[in-house]
Amino acid sequence: MNEVFAGRFKLNGGVYYEAGLISDAIDIITGIIFVREAPGEKIPAVYISACLSVELAAGLKSSLAEKGEIKFLDHPSDEADFSISAFKALISTSGSIAICHKTAPRNDSIFGAASVLVSENPEKYDTIDDFFAAVSSGKSCLVPDFMTMISGPSKTADIEKQIITGMHGPKKLFAVGIFADGSSGAH
Repeated sequence: MNEVFAGRFKLNGGVYYEAGLISDAIDIITGIIFVREAPGEKIPAVYISACLSVELAAGLKSSLAEKGEIKFLDHPSDEADFSISAFKALISTSGSIAICHKTAPRNDSIFGAASVLVSENPEKYDTIDDFFAAVSSGKSCLVPDFMTMISGPSKTADIEKQIITGMHGPKKLFAVGIFADGSSGAH
């Protein structure tokens, strides 16, 4: 596991998991969605982005339906308890993830109470400088005009220094990296 990234992401307020197989990632995400704060909570509403691989999306739908009652949404919405979409890269020292909007529309990761971002073999970078060097030289699949970097759940503070989460996006952020080749080291 990329310990530096996971620790930094946690400091930023996110939760990071690694999986060796798509089936492992499906189990992790199903567990995230079906963790209940209290018995009898409402039926979770889940949006699964079309940008996920067919295998991952179909596996998630099947696993979630088997686990319990669930409401699937056909578009991103604030009604979603969980919005599941994709990310393309992780940056260790900042605990940031990068989303490519050519493949994952921005709306897929900003709506809902919690965002679960998944990547199959994400690009890995030690520093922001390494990441932007790769992007600017064309060694990354990401393009600066079509990406967002996220370092944790949405937070803001007012003049009285009261921190508010979820003001401009999800209150909770989860990331799942799938490393089928067993690697988790950075470039």
